[in-house]
Amino acid sequence: MKHLLVHLCNSSKPQWLIESAIELATLARARLRGYTIVDTRHFLEKAGMESSGYAGVEATRLALAERRQTESRETFVSQCIRREVPCDVRDQRGDPLELLADEAKYHDLTILSCGGKRNIPELGLSPQDLIELAQRVVQPLLILRHEPASLNRVLLVYDGSSAASRAIRSFLSNAFFLGREFRLVCVGEAADPQGGAYREMTQYCQSRIAAMETGLLPGSPLKTVTRYAQKWEADLLVLGISRSANWWGKPYGQLASDVLQQTELPIYAFA
Repeated sequence: MKHLLVHLCNSSKPQWLIESAIELATLARARLRGYTIVDTRHFLEKAGMESSGYAGVEATRLALAERRQTESRETFVSQCIRREVPCDVRDQRGDPLELLADEAKYHDLTILSCGGKRNIPELGLSPQDLIELAQRVVQPLLILRHEPASLNRVLLVYDGSSAASRAIRSFLSNAFFLGREFRLVCVGEAADPQGGAYREMTQYCQSRIAAMETGLLPGSPLKTVTRYAQKWEADLLVLGISRSANWWGKPYGQLASDVLQQTELPIYAFA
């Protein structure tokens, strides 16, 4: 990975996210771009329907967001210079999902933070926005939480789907520098030790990392993966996200969405 993108959210104190992104760029020996976006979706949707008072409140919110993002860009550049990480910054206004999806095409990995259960914009994008973004981009996302990332223990989740396979292969080919200990857990229909999906993925993972641990997790992934990851004390989950609903109509991205809303676990997501 030679080009990394980090979305600097509206927080006035994005220090933890900047530190994490710089550390990852240092490990990958990559160039890092900081990207700030003033989210105008809400303003544009209601500008023609609400009172002038609402417009004034929204204008004040946007001005505050712009000021915070100016501070974020200044902090980002100064920290990159101090750590001798090649960098540049970009600033935009508009729909973050459209702008990030377009910018991510030119980078090997996009680093973001999650607003969590309460969907706090100052902390990052909402879980729903992150899932939608993962379905739009053609490169992987690294979704971090609210503290400097220490991504040592990596859990690769395989459910037999092509999305999960692509996510695991992408991670092991390009981003394995993120971890030190690795475990593949085969879940749901892929949790059959006699099945072809289990054997194929186990052989592939161990061909890339000989010390790769493996595990089986029968049952519904929605009910078991989160508890398993917390019990194993995973620092990062590698998850595939389908770009459309599967044939029996289950919602796409549900596992990743549950992880984002119910835990503080970072995710390497690929659709």
